[in-house]
Amino acid sequence: AGKLPRPSPPCIQNVRPRPRGRGTEGAMNLRTHFETAYKRLREVEDTSLDSTDERVLTMVAEGLEHARACERLIKELSIFSTNEELEDINPGDLKYLLVPYIHAELIELQVDEQHRLNHLRAAKVLLERFLDSLANVGLIREAEATELQGAGPPVPPTAKRELKIARIKAER
Repeated sequence: AGKLPRPSPPCIQNVRPRPRGRGTEGAMNLRTHFETAYKRLREVEDTSLDSTDERVLTMVAEGLEHARACERLIKELSIFSTNEELEDINPGDLKYLLVPYIHAELIELQVDEQHRLNHLRAAKVLLERFLDSLANVGLIREAEATELQGAGPPVPPTAKRELKIARIKAER
């Protein structure tokens, strides 16, 4: 009699390669959160409304919510590794290096005077993390990150000039 076709084993059915450490749903959500956080930051910076206006406060709060979600998803999805060089990072993921910067800028836009010092400290930590991540992937030198963070001894003008010359030569 007629044999029925044998189904593929379950381990072979619907197998699709997945990007490194992330599913499409997580990557899509990360992109959406990033775009919204960035958009809210730009809207607040470009508005002529007063910083205490309820609409501005809402945009800042929404931006912060999305920036925090980005931070969480970047960690959960292992977007970046501490030992990665710039060439190792997926070009589509490079924009996510900006998340700590965007998050810090949104924190600084909060107008709660009672918590102002805590907001500035939190923003400083995020900006330092941003500079460290740029240095880790080789977009800036460690000395530049340290200088921008205001840590360490002041850099003399001649040394700054030499750093700029070295950076320009390295880019060529």
